[in-house]
Amino acid sequence: MRLDAKNVAHYLLERGLLDPAGVVAGDFLAYEASRRNHNVKVEREGGGGLFVKQASEHEASTRSTVGREALFLQAVARDGALAGLADLVPQFLGLDAERGIVINELVAGGRSLQE
Repeated sequence: MRLDAKNVAHYLLERGLLDPAGVVAGDFLAYEASRRNHNVKVEREGGGGLFVKQASEHEASTRSTVGREALFLQAVARDGALAGLADLVPQFLGLDAERGIVINELVAGGRSLQE
């Protein structure tokens, strides 16, 4: 399943990363922000949000890149020796290795290097 702005809420609800009451109330905005990978930004009305990155189905190397990104973010969160990096990277929230999806916090006001 390829995630997009229309179906990402269902996926995130299944993973416990969105509040059902907030979804029903429409307290979030999902929009696509794809580049090399397929990305969806989810902004919550009360602040904060999620950045969902899914490896491209057409480029096999992106799945391993997304997996390595998730491993790095997990290491920053868990390894005290890397604690100094925690303020420089988004918080890791989940990995769906089977689908090539990594979920991070959405950095407020964040922009890609390309932007």
